[in-house]
Amino acid sequence: VDYQQMGYLPEAMLNALARLGWSHGDQEKFTRQELINYFGLDAVGRSAAVFDTDKLLHLNQRYIQEAEPARLAELLPPFLAERGIIDYDQQLLLACLPELTPRAKTLKELADWAEPFLVAEPEMDPKAAKKFLNPDTAPVLERVLRLVEEHGVDPEAMEAAVRQLSEEMGLKLGGIAQPTRVALTGRTFSPGIFEVMAILGAERVIARLKRALGMAKG
Repeated sequence: VDYQQMGYLPEAMLNALARLGWSHGDQEKFTRQELINYFGLDAVGRSAAVFDTDKLLHLNQRYIQEAEPARLAELLPPFLAERGIIDYDQQLLLACLPELTPRAKTLKELADWAEPFLVAEPEMDPKAAKKFLNPDTAPVLERVLRLVEEHGVDPEAMEAAVRQLSEEMGLKLGGIAQPTRVALTGRTFSPGIFEVMAILGAERVIARLKRALGMAKG
């Protein structure tokens, strides 16, 4: 299996390979220069080494979290293309990456997380749509739509407005956030809903809420 095609960064693979049968105290993660400085045969074990894919995945996650968004954006196109995403807003990708990298262990996963932000209309998960986009939630979506039209998508302003709305409607915050999340991303999981709104911008948020509202009303 080609680990590059699986979404592993070269520095994670180098780190994992260097650690095969070799150690430097309790340190797990090394820069290239540290490997050059520290590596020596005297610290190589005699027993056969076993390649630990779990450790590789953990290392890869850490390297992704620490990578600059610009570098990740350069590496992501092949993984986005696998999902049919070729023509997309580069600035939108750069804007969403800081919210997505804590959630991804590989570049494949990162592309999956990024998809709802980069497509014109997110693909709706059927179960999520059935549960959260229906006549019962239509009033919630209508009120959120009105808030965005009135206040825009500033995270602090929207959070205050939605909290007030939850009190007015007698709903927990999740009762508003989840239908809105599904409307905007097609999924029940995403970064914080107010961050999602800010990244997408008011125009996209309004368009997606209107589309979801149409689905909710049948």
